[in-house]
Amino acid sequence: MLPNQTHVQPHYTLPGVMHYLQTEFTKNERDRITWELERSEMKARITQLEGENRNLRYKLANLENTTPSVAEIKPQENGSSSSLTSLLKSKVSVQENVKEIIYLLKNPDVTGQLGALSDKDNVFHSIEKLNLNNNNETDNTNIHDPLFNHNIVPQEIDSTNSDMLPIGHKKDNNYASDAETITLNDDNPDTSMDSDSSSLFSVKKVNPVQSMTTSTKPLDATKQVSLSTGPIKDITVCRANMVSFSGNGELKLTTFRKDLDIDVVTIDENVKCESLFWFDHNQIMILNNKELQIWSSVDRTMLCKTDFFKREEFSNDFKFSDIKSIDFKNKWLLIALDKKVYIWEVNVSKSNDLVDEYKIFAVRKTTVNTTNPIIGSILGITEKSLIILSTDPYEFSIYNFQGKILHTVDLGQSIGDNISSSFTHGRLVLNKETSKLLLQIGKALIVYSFDQKRIIVGEVLRNEPCSVLFQTDSDFILLAYRSGLIELRKLPSFQNIIKKYNHYEEMSSVNKNVCDIVVETVWSEGTPVIISGGENGILRLERIAEFV
Repeated sequence: MLPNQTHVQPHYTLPGVMHYLQTEFTKNERDRITWELERSEMKARITQLEGENRNLRYKLANLENTTPSVAEIKPQENGSSSSLTSLLKSKVSVQENVKEIIYLLKNPDVTGQLGALSDKDNVFHSIEKLNLNNNNETDNTNIHDPLFNHNIVPQEIDSTNSDMLPIGHKKDNNYASDAETITLNDDNPDTSMDSDSSSLFSVKKVNPVQSMTTSTKPLDATKQVSLSTGPIKDITVCRANMVSFSGNGELKLTTFRKDLDIDVVTIDENVKCESLFWFDHNQIMILNNKELQIWSSVDRTMLCKTDFFKREEFSNDFKFSDIKSIDFKNKWLLIALDKKVYIWEVNVSKSNDLVDEYKIFAVRKTTVNTTNPIIGSILGITEKSLIILSTDPYEFSIYNFQGKILHTVDLGQSIGDNISSSFTHGRLVLNKETSKLLLQIGKALIVYSFDQKRIIVGEVLRNEPCSVLFQTDSDFILLAYRSGLIELRKLPSFQNIIKKYNHYEEMSSVNKNVCDIVVETVWSEGTPVIISGGENGILRLERIAEFV
């Protein structure tokens, strides 16, 4: 220290400290407002991209309409096979172009932009951001899951029958321009976002009146078709096509037309099937107790198969009944056992370019181990996540594909003492449109909202449903019982039954309570149609105006 130099202590005063705190508060408030503005801009940008995506799909559907469907082509007896070969090549070319355009429509930079908006370590904020990398040409899901479709297949406008779409994907015939206009403050209900959900997963509502037919002919309300001589075990819908499996081994393809008219063709009469999914728009995936098979819905032949359950993941004494859940979406196959969940990436490709020989490639991507017994599992709301429902205690957990737990919700308070801990199987149904998860454990139904981060419904029914559908942006829940009773309910007034009828109505001779009722849904001429099948082999189509 230099001579005559004294050490100066900092002098703090109350006004100075208050000024500093006010300055820092102003900075933080300004940063928060800037973040909110940027977040709103990103949400608007996402909405705009979805609109452009939808508009391009509409154009692609019109382009595909110029090429006749192969399934509708009936070669003349004296015709040559060259024209059919040419049409097949054209169809393949169009499909490849569609895939390339859909790939270009993806925008992975959006996730990075949203990720930079907030440094908060919030689990569901991370999940919400990850969802932007979802395969947006899908839905759904079969939506098993398209709407009410549990395996999610790309939900595009059907090129062969534009009047039939899965529920939750209503078409809009009023395109005023080539590009869709997005407005943030539009009071028009046709273009407003769903008010029931504030999540980025919300989808845009479409006025059902726009897609209604202008014909004065009254629409059929109910139709019954004899689909099989055996009980209908499973059905799944993709676009306007439905594939069904019956207890007598029949695998059939049903195409829905206007006014509840259908065309039915038999794919095979001796099929063994335990789980049924749409692999893509033209291929069907079947799992039985030995094999994984891929079938063509166009050629109505088996393309390839593999001894899937002889893999090293399954023990020598493995039985198909050991499986707790099977789910398939975007080529991810999930199989849940007692305390372990496997996920494979399944692809099908030609093994020989010169011959139409196909081969299945199933690569295991992840294994999730749990300490509690698993009673159900599905693929999650994001592309690489899964949800596991376990017991002892009852809870569900969200995992990523690395096996890390992102979030856990205790279900004990909602279930209470009403449900015992003896259940070995549960059901999970994910509604992406409103970011909700429905869980069924016996007679108990629980609905969890990802937006509100809480359980919004906890009810115990008089009887246990055998089928549950919950995939619309209107929060409708469809329950089917073994007796044939089908109920339509809606959140949040879950206890009120909007519509109910019996699949076996006017069929007193049918032996009920023997086979589960299976249900699916599609749109027909602006209104939804519930498809149900049961022990009698009858396919019942019920038009439900209450959905609109």
